[in-house]
Amino acid sequence: MNRLFKSSLLLVLVLLIAGCNTMQTSSHSEPTAPVLSRIQQRGELVLGTSANMPPMTFTQNGKAVGFDIDMAHLMADVMDVRLNVKTLPFGELLPALQRGDVDLVISNMTITPERNKKVAFVGPYLTSGKCLVSKNEQLARAAEADHLNRPETRIAVLKGSTSERFVRTLLPKATVTTTDDVASGVQLVIDDRVGAMLSEYPICLSTL
Repeated sequence: MNRLFKSSLLLVLVLLIAGCNTMQTSSHSEPTAPVLSRIQQRGELVLGTSANMPPMTFTQNGKAVGFDIDMAHLMADVMDVRLNVKTLPFGELLPALQRGDVDLVISNMTITPERNKKVAFVGPYLTSGKCLVSKNEQLARAAEADHLNRPETRIAVLKGSTSERFVRTLLPKATVTTTDDVASGVQLVIDDRVGAMLSEYPICLSTL
């Protein structure tokens, strides 16, 4: 890794955890300690991730792996500390960050105004879009939202994700099923219990 890349990556990390420092609450053992100093003092960077969104973050052989995890390893390497990965349900990641249980969250999380009111984001590090995973050719070829906005359209989404909000806002008549992970949503499609799963483009590609 060249020095320029190390310097740039460290700057990103400092910005991220400095912003997160304002989110620490009195429940943390050291609420007033700067996050960066705390990480270096204990020699550990604590990452929060859901580990259920391949290829960004997923579990393999009992370990969290993927692009997001690789990026966290680079951050820890730049700081010369070890990486401690905490796997949590997606909906619990930001509360854990606010409590100070983790130092940062990298889990394919989309920046939204609501989330940005609670924590500081640095990025984006990836620009993507939404897509459908489906066995139904009619759903796959839908060109307009109106073609999907009907009760007989059954769509699975990750609970608490922007995909869930997308469907409930733009397709209010569709029948929505929430899942705790992407694999469960894919299985619902395979079993014909839903017509499609809505997720981010890289995640959809990883299911093919």
